[in-house]
Amino acid sequence: MLNQVDIHTLSAKYVAQHVAVVLQEMPAEFGFTVKEVIAMAIPPTKGCFQMPQHTNTVLMTHYLKSI
Repeated sequence: MLNQVDIHTLSAKYVAQHVAVVLQEMPAEFGFTVKEVIAMAIPPTKGCFQMPQHTNTVLMTHYLKSI
């Protein structure tokens, strides 16, 4: 269920925009920076393998500096 709707009735695009997974434990070869992991959490509004928009990059940098 996702928002009280059977997930199997939803489009793949809708599910991709509303569901995310962040593993609690990563293998030793995990080579992503914190900023890259945050970028992975941005809802996919563009095609595969496209970089985050400039606005998203600015926001990520701002919030990383605040912690």
